Amino acid sequence: MRRVFHAATGLTLAFFFFWMGKEKGAVLVGSLFAFTVLVEILRLQFAGLNRVLVGLVGPMLKEAEVRHPTGVGYFLGGVLICLLLFQRE
Repeated sequence: MRRVFHAATGLTLAFFFFWMGKEKGAVLVGSLFAFTVLVEILRLQFAGLNRVLVGLVGPMLKEAEVRHPTGVGYFLGGVLICLLLFQRE
């Protein structure tokens, strides 16, 4: 299930970049990145919120991600850096 999620996320972001262009794509990814980081911080600070979110996406999480940040923020941060540093060719 995790592999399908990762593949679908990457393909969806690639589609939006080609459809929206680099600038709008960077705004989209930057917004998703900021939202993800905020949710991760809140989730790790409030046990009740963590329980709710883990209940929603639990099957896709690694055991360590229940009490630590997930890889989504790192992934989106890397995509954002690539968008800002490299030209589309």
